[in-house]
Amino acid sequence: MSYQTRLPVHVYIRRRIAVASVLFSLVAALGLGAGNVLANRGGAPASATAARQATTSQATTYLVQPGDTLWSIAEVHHDDADLVTFVDALIALNGGTSLQVGELISLP
Repeated sequence: MSYQTRLPVHVYIRRRIAVASVLFSLVAALGLGAGNVLANRGGAPASATAARQATTSQATTYLVQPGDTLWSIAEVHHDDADLVTFVDALIALNGGTSLQVGELISLP
């Protein structure tokens, strides 16, 4: 017959505390790491100075920034033109309504 000796209760408690501490630290590190990755996913924050425009010989262009919509771009650049007409012209010039951050679009 084999005889097993039982470890004292304080050894079991110490082991469980050590394992729980390691697991808690691992979960906390993963959570903080994931939070940093998700918080920085957009790159540099958008600012008024980041909105750049370039003028070409044919038309004026605009570099799309995070948060831009066709309406927000039209509100800034429509000058004396009707806003709805300007948005329609933006859609026609750029082949649709989708915008991608960093895309250079033509302004009417």
